[in-house]
Amino acid sequence: MRSFVRRWMVHSSRKMSSSNRTDRIQLAACYRILNEWSGFTTGIDNHLSCKTVSSNGLKAILIIPYGMHWSEVTASSLLEVDVDTGRHVLSGLGQPELSAAVIHSGIHRSRPNMKALFHCHPIHSTALSCLEDSTYRIVQQDQAIFHGEIAYDNQYETVYRTLDNEGERLSTILGSKSVLLHTNHGLSVCGNSVAEALYKTYFFELGAKILLQCYSSNKRFKEMDVKEISAIKSAITEDDYMKPFLNALMRIILNKYPELKK
Repeated sequence: MRSFVRRWMVHSSRKMSSSNRTDRIQLAACYRILNEWSGFTTGIDNHLSCKTVSSNGLKAILIIPYGMHWSEVTASSLLEVDVDTGRHVLSGLGQPELSAAVIHSGIHRSRPNMKALFHCHPIHSTALSCLEDSTYRIVQQDQAIFHGEIAYDNQYETVYRTLDNEGERLSTILGSKSVLLHTNHGLSVCGNSVAEALYKTYFFELGAKILLQCYSSNKRFKEMDVKEISAIKSAITEDDYMKPFLNALMRIILNKYPELKK
């Protein structure tokens, strides 16, 4: 791993802009943070991405090279791939996983203002996606930010059978919403910033866990009032909640793994 990072840095570090470096550090930190949280990762699979400006000034997507474990990710190990297909590596060593390339490029293209896309299979969100009725019912205040924000892909189709059109298909289902729950599969979360994507990934999974606990009680549960939901949702802003959330977690993870900034 160390030699992998050193070789990449020899060719690329001098060309890295300050915004590109910030994007890389934030995204690498998110891989490490989610790896630390139980149930958010499945080995070398799943993928987080964010838009950036590449070292040659082109629009690009940062994403993990296939075969790298989330615990190994550093800022310099992330690939820069083209936005149009996700398959052409502009900078870095390795290749993106093919389904990651087409899904991320398709959704990024359709959402020009979207900064980050996190796709993972957290245990409780995935369990919810496996229910015949996978509706994300808002029963606790931390779920309020997802009111009107969830799209459901209710027909499971293996990505390897629909690969060429999968990004466009998912983009159509997602529309302008920020969360896509894939039936029998997992979760995709969009953010206008890396902070928003991480915040929503964490709290969606927390809400799914709470909801499934309510179901398992075999008692009637109380959904929240729409007026209260709307009031909470409007108060949860990026500056007041999402950025401080990311900043706090980055302080912890960088203190534990200072090499991820390399």
